[in-house]
Amino acid sequence: MKTAFDPLQRLTTQESIRFVGTIGGVSTNVPEHFSNALELFVGREVRTAAELIQKIVDSSGCTIKVASVSVDEAAALGLIASVPGPTLQHRKFLLDDQGRVVNAMRGHRDWTLPARRRQLFLRPMFEANGDYLLQAMAALERDHEPATPVAVFRDLVHKMAQAKVDQLPTGQSGSKWDAYRQSVIARKKSIFGEQGAISDGSFTLEALQAQRRKASKHLLDSLRSNAKSSPGTNASRGGAVGESKTLEHHFARCRAWLESLGLAEQRQGRGTRLSATGESLLHYFRQHLRGPVLSIPPSVDTLSDCFRLEASEAKELWGVAVEDAFWENATLTLERAGSYTPRDTELKERFDRAFDAVRVTGIPEAMLSPLRQALFFGFLWDGKPVVDLGPSITGDTSIPARHPDQYGFGRNRQGRLAYLFRKSPDVK
Repeated sequence: MKTAFDPLQRLTTQESIRFVGTIGGVSTNVPEHFSNALELFVGREVRTAAELIQKIVDSSGCTIKVASVSVDEAAALGLIASVPGPTLQHRKFLLDDQGRVVNAMRGHRDWTLPARRRQLFLRPMFEANGDYLLQAMAALERDHEPATPVAVFRDLVHKMAQAKVDQLPTGQSGSKWDAYRQSVIARKKSIFGEQGAISDGSFTLEALQAQRRKASKHLLDSLRSNAKSSPGTNASRGGAVGESKTLEHHFARCRAWLESLGLAEQRQGRGTRLSATGESLLHYFRQHLRGPVLSIPPSVDTLSDCFRLEASEAKELWGVAVEDAFWENATLTLERAGSYTPRDTELKERFDRAFDAVRVTGIPEAMLSPLRQALFFGFLWDGKPVVDLGPSITGDTSIPARHPDQYGFGRNRQGRLAYLFRKSPDVK
């Protein structure tokens, strides 16, 4: 599960699983389902798992089991973050970055418009499940026959898993890089039905050493088995049936999520196909992501926290730097709107409002990414799309730099410039 305290654990868990909450054919309307759950955090920073589960049950009518999985999904999406506790029975969650953005826009007049709410969930959905969602989008394109999407999805997922292993950076060393590489390899092994993958997300040095010992033993056993078997037999495909069924469930879940995000729709006589919005978004990803099989690399913030990489280094390794601007441009592509340049007074006023909307309750601090996102969506929903908000958030011409008596920057535990604090003493 994602936590707010260990960036490497977040990365390795995301890369090894990148898909959570599959219970048979269960699917959720993402914007409605999680918007209702996040309402619990209005004016509160921490909620228990029991409170969240009950809220989801009351608002959606689902079972407790499904609601419990939904809480884990919300954590995987960066909407909430688990707080370390002594027991699983007393789990607590705090509002995470993406959840703050959702709640910040709750008071806007366009909040009631489904199309607007869907925009808030595009980024967290693709950051958490993008590798599978992208393959599902490609499988639902118009040039595929109605009966073939699942087969196309299965083929693309296999290619994606192998491509991510092939594209792993080779010039870096250290235990953190080893953990990251093993997490990507673990998912590939899981998808291909291979043995030896770490299945519990515990990518510690001890787990890595245990996995290597297990992999060596499995290789030796395979060699012995092949030596005894007759030519033409294949004893390595025992997991193919289970793998096929799992990917079928993944595709059904992705298809339902894409429909709830307005990226896919039911078409008479043709089943589910990408909507015009979905086709535009897929085109944007193909323009900006590297490789014939689409996948979304880790964000620059995550790479900085884990490996001290800069945006330029991330772009050199993966072909793209996944930052706030990457997701803002994706949203603007769907809007097909112009560009608005705000006056200094308007920008400062909106900046102050966005800060108050996403800051920690009772503490005059706000993380930079949700602050920027709230500012971006505030302009956009008012019909004033701003193309590049970066200079307004950080840098010599930013609002904090021009008002040093009001704002100051802070760094997280990894030393990255991550949050802003207000110097005014009047905190509510």
